[in-house]
Parts: sequence; structure tokens; C-alpha cells
Amino acid sequence: MLERYEVLVKAKSEKAGRTGLDEGSAAILDEFLAHGRAVRAERERAKQARTTPDFTKLIRQWGGVTIAYRKGMNQSPAYTRNHEEIIKAFEEGIYYAEGLDPKEARVDKNGQVVALVTRRLRPDENGKWMETGEEVVIPTRAILVATGARPNVAYEFEHKGHFLKERGHYQTYHDVNGKLEPIPVAEHCKMDDFGPFTSYGADDRRVSFLGDTHPVFHGSVVKAVASGLRTYPKIVAALGDRVDQKGDAKEYRHFRSTMDELLAGRVESVRRLTPSVVELTVHAPLAAKRFKPGQFFRLQNFETRSALVDGTRLQTEALAMTGARVDSAQGTVSLMVIERGASSRLVALLKPGEPVALMGPTGVRATIPDGGETILFIGGRHGVAHVQSTGKALRDKGNHVLFVGCFDTARDVFCVDEIEAAADAVLWITGSGDPIKPRRPQDRAITAPVVDAIAQYAAGKLGEVPIRLEDVTRLQVVGSNRLVRLIRDARAKQLAPYLTKKPATTASINTPMQCCLKGVCSQCLQWQIDPATGKRTKAVFSCSWQDQPLDVVDLDNLDERLSQNRVQEHLTNQWLDFLLERHNIARV
Repeated sequence: MLERYEVLVKAKSEKAGRTGLDEGSAAILDEFLAHGRAVRAERERAKQARTTPDFTKLIRQWGGVTIAYRKGMNQSPAYTRNHEEIIKAFEEGIYYAEGLDPKEARVDKNGQVVALVTRRLRPDENGKWMETGEEVVIPTRAILVATGARPNVAYEFEHKGHFLKERGHYQTYHDVNGKLEPIPVAEHCKMDDFGPFTSYGADDRRVSFLGDTHPVFHGSVVKAVASGLRTYPKIVAALGDRVDQKGDAKEYRHFRSTMDELLAGRVESVRRLTPSVVELTVHAPLAAKRFKPGQFFRLQNFETRSALVDGTRLQTEALAMTGARVDSAQGTVSLMVIERGASSRLVALLKPGEPVALMGPTGVRATIPDGGETILFIGGRHGVAHVQSTGKALRDKGNHVLFVGCFDTARDVFCVDEIEAAADAVLWITGSGDPIKPRRPQDRAITAPVVDAIAQYAAGKLGEVPIRLEDVTRLQVVGSNRLVRLIRDARAKQLAPYLTKKPATTASINTPMQCCLKGVCSQCLQWQIDPATGKRTKAVFSCSWQDQPLDVVDLDNLDERLSQNRVQEHLTNQWLDFLLERHNIARV
């Protein structure tokens, strides 16, 4: 970050490097730059002394890394499961603080954490850890919470009846002479018979399970890796004589090419729709076939195919993309890419035929009533993608759809044909400039704040109402966290006289996402609350539940999560601008 910042300042100015940063972000940037200079100085010192840089010393000067654990170190999973982890942690300079029960995170005026408040615990004569009444405050700039681990059984939630479960995990089975037999969960991961198979035995097929899905190997990266090593011989043994059979090379080539055709995503086209929106169409037949309205995909380009520009690999991070349209006959998936951060902007550099990683479809599919309901969609640019697939499915079932499209200006509107096909009526709202000119008699348009515009529509001030808000039975909000908050508050105020049926309201919760694998990386964790008390109830994985009941979503938590890493995102955006301009790299 220091090196990029220095290049940007030299190419532009100090002011340019900080434009758009608030006070808190500017302070974080200053801290990063100071640390970068210290690292640079330490490397130079080590070079002169012909020794290895001592980064542990620097890290400890900055506060160090401390594991605060409620009990004793020898009771921690890291010690009991693989004590070498503790040894390596100490070698890395990590502190281990025993008997500390976290109670509170203190923040500064900018909402950034500055301390972790804990209570001291000590074991009594029976070994039970008890509070001493002592408070221990640990200065900190970041807190990472280990929430514990349970075997991942997400697949069974979505495909019930495939695997038998026992006490929250899949029942373990072993293969004995070609037959599956249940076996108790092994006491230790180094036991020989740990049960590598699930209960699945249809057509004499087997399904093994590894890592965090397995009750013996879950909760540890080391054991997850070991599970593959331990399970492989069991799979080979279960295959029996088939292991030594020679396959037909021609048949295998056909199989391989077929699987590659079905599973490997390749760019079909990249089309710019507005100055900030790109439509990416990917050829991925199986993904297109499996897609259900409301689901999304995980998109990323490949590192080995990414351009290397001035030492910077133009590789995207994982991007969660709502499926707008699919063509099962052609095997294509169309995604609407909203250009915000550097990764989403890099999509416009993709070329037809280029392979991409398209995972999915994933997430929960939309609820499609069997007919007779009136659904109100309120959305911005993200809403355009969502309504294209979901609106059509709703109308095909005999429901009525009113889409309220919220855009900054008329120039930002896209996919008009597709929106009209997905909605019985449209209210086009622009924040500034001239209103959009509707093409159908049942559509309306206005330039005004979102809630005011909807209220004027409902009151008949924009002409006869084609679909009344009084008839709305379901409300779906698909947009920014700001739009979601606006609609949540407006239901009890300006829009209350019109939403008389008190429609069930759902919002697409666009939290940060990474793996999109439902309960693995925790990047998408979102707090929910009790609507009556406002108190937090539980945290859920948003990639498993991307459309949540609006009243139970902790929107303050959502705002905070979306603001994380803004310093890095700010500089990365500027760095991409610099590279594109310097090398005259054109995007679609």
C-alpha cells in the first residue's frame, strides 16, 4: 500500500491520494503508511547486517497478536487436536492469554475498535473456571472471533433425504464386502476405521465426506487435509476390482469433453449497458440448467489468464452476481455487473472465449406464489437483475408485478425491454434530471426522492394507478443498504396509509461475500434482531439466506460490514485508474 500510495502521489498529488476518504479512513491510511515505512526500514537494516528481517519485533511494537481464550491453553482445540499449532503460533510471536472472557468491544468516534474488554477467569479447586471480578482491557485495532465449529450439513438442508444424520452430523458408514454398514463416530482422527462414507447407497453408488463435513475431521485445517489422505485408500478399496480395469480411451475423451462443456464457464459476450453497468454473458450449460429465479452465482477470472501490468495481476476477487437471465437451450447465463470496486470494473476487460470460474447457482431461490398475489419490487441497479428472472416467474404463475426502478438519472436506466417483460407496470424514478419517458400506457415516471415518488404514485398524483399499493401482498427490496433502510422506515410512515395489507417484506442483503459456499468462510455473516426489542438474536450466513425478512435484519450491522476495508478499496480503485490510463488499456 505504501509503494502504490507513493506512486499515486507522485503521478497526481497528495490530495488526490486522499480524496474521498473520511477522517477515520484517513487515520487508518496514515497508520498503514507508517507501518509500511517501518517494514521498509527493517528490510534495509537486515540487508546491511546480512540477516533476516525481524518482523515479529515490529508487530509486537504495534500491539502484537494475542489469542484471548476463556479456559487454559491445554484445553483449547488447537492444543487437544494438534498441539503443534500452539508451538508454531509461539514461533510466529503470537501471545496466548488464558482465562479471559470477552465482554465488550470499545470503539472510537469513527466506529473503529480500540479495545477488547474481558473478565479474568481462574480455575477453582475442581478445575471449573470462575470469574474473579477483575476486568482486563486489551488495546486492539482488530478483533477476529472464532465462533467454534460444527460439521457442515448444508447440503442436506437443501436436498433432504439424501443422507442420514446423527446428532447434527452425517452418520458415518464403512464399506464391508461391498455393503454399507453404520459405524459409531471414531474417538480420534487417527483411528483406522473412522467411517468415510455417508448412508447413500442408491444403485450401489457411494458418497464419501471429508473435512468440515465429517464429525471426526471437522474444525481443523490440518485434519481436513489429513481426511483426504485417510479417505483415499477407503475409496479405492470400495471400488474393488474396478480399480485395475483399463478404460476405453475414446470413451474417456468423450466423457472429459462433455464434462468440460457442461461445467467450464467461458465468456460469451461483454456488453456495456450504461457508464457503470456491464452485461456479462457466460456459456455454462449446467449452471443455466440448474438456475432458479432469485439465486446467484460466484464469478471470478483465473489468475493464470489475468494480465500482469506493472507487477499488478489484474485478477478479480470473488464477485457475487445475481442471475438476471438464463437460456437453457443455449446454455448461457447473463449477469449484470455493477461497476463499483476494482474487481467489478475488471469484468469489462474479459474477452469472448476466455475461461472464467462461475460457481453456482447458489443461495435460496425466490418464493413464487401459485397465483393471485400482487408483488411490489423496489430496486435500483441490482433490482434490475433480480426482477428480470423473478418477475417473469411470478407473472407466469398468474401473479401481478409492480416494479419501482430507482436510478440516479435517466442515463443510468438499462434493460428496459426485459423489465417491461417482467413487470405488469413500472414506476420509473430518477433522482435528478428529466424523468424517464415511459413506453407503455400503464407505466409512470417521476424525478423525486424515492419515498416521495412512491407516495405520489400511490395517491394518484401521477395519473390513474395501474396497480394499487393497497393490493400489494408481498414487498421485495433489492438495492443498496441505504435504499433498504429507506423502505423499512417508510412502511411505518409515508407509505403506511397505502400498504394496508401489511405485505410480507423481504430484502436482498448484499453483505460482503467471499466463498459463497454456505457456512464456510463466514465473510457474509449478518446479524438478525428481534423486531420488538431491537436486540440481536442470531447471526446467519447471507450466502445461504440472501433474501431475508426485512424486519429482522440488523441494518446498522450491515452498514458497518459494508464499510470494512474501504481504505484498501479506495486505493485499489485509484491504482486501477492509474494502470489503465498509463497503459491506455481500453475496457468495453
